[in-house]
Amino acid sequence: MPVKIETSYQNLDGIMAIVKKQVDKIWAEFGDVAEETARFGAKTAQSYTSTRPGMTTGKAGRIESGDMVNALRSRPVSKRDDLIHTQYGFVDEFDEYMKYQTVTGFTHNRSGRYVAPTFALRDSIGPTRDYAIRAGKSI
Repeated sequence: MPVKIETSYQNLDGIMAIVKKQVDKIWAEFGDVAEETARFGAKTAQSYTSTRPGMTTGKAGRIESGDMVNALRSRPVSKRDDLIHTQYGFVDEFDEYMKYQTVTGFTHNRSGRYVAPTFALRDSIGPTRDYAIRAGKSI
């Protein structure tokens, strides 16, 4: 005996509503993951900045006032139906020297010696990407 299947547009509307609700829930969770990942990236860059030695002193960290470490932050930028955008690093105002200390390096004005950057932002990218992948898979 054949099985009779009946459907109507009302049934499809209900199914589409259920699917949309599930997609919206997952998208919201991805937004949370993106923000958590940016925070992780900022904390990783802060850790690298505060623990890597300065070339001229040889001491761990380049912290006198804490301004550079505190300037490394994260923030959500935008969230649309097709894109979630967050940032970490020097996302707000920062002093120019922070870029030299962390990204490019500089020549010390008194000794003339080159002071290498901490590469805190560059080196934080890999662990942050891995964190995002793991967190995304958990959704």
